Amino acid sequence: MKKLLLSFLACLAFTATAQAQFYFYTDLGTVGHYTYYSATGINNKGQVVGTIDEPEGRPVAAIYSGGTVSVAPSPGPSHSTWGNAINDSGTIVGLCDRTGHPLGNVMHAFYSTSGGSVDLDSNFTRNSEAGAINESGYVVGTLPGESFVGNISGWIMPLGLIAGNNFFAVDLNNSIVIAGNGPWGGMTYDAWSGKVRYMGYDLGFNWTNRVAAINDAGVVAGKVGSQGFTDANGVVTYFGWGIDEVHGMNSSADVVGTTTAGHAFVYLKSSGQFIDLNTVIVASVSSQWTLISANGINDKGMICGQARRLATMADGPGYGMYVYRAYKLSLFRFIPLPLSSISTP
Repeated sequence: MKKLLLSFLACLAFTATAQAQFYFYTDLGTVGHYTYYSATGINNKGQVVGTIDEPEGRPVAAIYSGGTVSVAPSPGPSHSTWGNAINDSGTIVGLCDRTGHPLGNVMHAFYSTSGGSVDLDSNFTRNSEAGAINESGYVVGTLPGESFVGNISGWIMPLGLIAGNNFFAVDLNNSIVIAGNGPWGGMTYDAWSGKVRYMGYDLGFNWTNRVAAINDAGVVAGKVGSQGFTDANGVVTYFGWGIDEVHGMNSSADVVGTTTAGHAFVYLKSSGQFIDLNTVIVASVSSQWTLISANGINDKGMICGQARRLATMADGPGYGMYVYRAYKLSLFRFIPLPLSSISTP
């Protein structure tokens, strides 16, 4: 019996060492009659922001926290919202539908806290959308033909005259360095100093690159062609092939996204591993669900994204061919027990 137990522990240790990563899978479930759920971002508390849809297609921004899901409907009169990002305070930003408002039928950037949803844009002659938020409540997003930087305290400043009318912001860090894409590919704009950096110079004068994320160290993540890259102030690291989209990055410069094969991936900067996330979850999950996107990663290595499986008769007619769910992955860490603590009969 003792030999059998020791052999089992040795196998576990070998597996953990050989793979180096393994994840627990959490299905974020559904809420009431909302059956479609996509996850777009995760904060360092493990809270996940995303969007859930009714069978009729009416979406609403949602937050998964502590095992439950809450929704953030529009300030009105319409209902629909889309959740794009979340900070460590639990404030989410995204898009809200203001159709029916007496000042205009527009789609506006909004934010939501435990106190409710707030329209971030007071201009009802235009559409807008918020895409990212930092820990101080600064927000970046898009206006027609240009980007903006703003704050949940209640202001928006267009960036067209500063960063160009065709610059579209995708992320910002806590120093308010904004990452985005324009006619010359990926670039960053430092809102305090006004300094602009073009990733194309660091990528061998390749101006077709696209960036997706920036962290507090100023590292930018994106892709050039179908290969991923990180750019740490001029030091470029390439990773992976067959990458369709890069979606998120954490403070360690670990990167998540989607491959051209429709699989979620993670790139681990410290080890240089490029991993299909479907290969590092338990077989009972991967045999049923396919992780098709990884959209956010926090500083603890937790990942959120979307999975799908074939619909069955038991799911009912509202699902079509596939059932889609939001998921969260948490790192499994093997902690070997000292042999002296193992007792057998």
